[in-house]
Amino acid sequence: MADTKKIQEHLTLSKTYLEAGEILLKEGLLEPGLFDGIHSIELAVKAALYTVIDDDIMIHQVAGLFGRHFRDSVGKDLCRDVAVTLSKYNIPRYPDEDGLDEDDLKDVLSLARTLADKVVPKIIEGRKKDP
Repeated sequence: MADTKKIQEHLTLSKTYLEAGEILLKEGLLEPGLFDGIHSIELAVKAALYTVIDDDIMIHQVAGLFGRHFRDSVGKDLCRDVAVTLSKYNIPRYPDEDGLDEDDLKDVLSLARTLADKVVPKIIEGRKKDP
C-alpha cells in the first residue's frame, strides 16, 4: 500500500476535478466537463489502487487493474462502467468526435461522484483495517 497521504491526495484531486466538471455542465461546456469527469474517475481509481500497489501508476488505462483488484468487492457492473467510461478518454479532447450530449456528461459525473464519495472511501477504510 502506498502511503496514506498519496492516496488521500489522489482522492482529493478527484473531487476537485469532479466539482469542475459539475460547474462546466452548468455552463454548457460539455467537452471540458467530460474531460474533467473522466479525469476525476481516473484519479479516484488510482486512489483505490494505491491501497494495494506501492509503485507509481503512470498510465491512464487503469480500469483493468481496478477490476482485477476490486471486482469482488465493488461488483462487475461498476467495474464495467469504469472501463467503458475511461475508454472515452479521447472523446472530449478532439473536435472530430461525435455525439456528446448533456446526459452523457451527467452519467460520467454521477459515476465520478459514486466513486469519490462512496466506493473509494470504503476501499480506503477497508485497507486501513487490514493487517
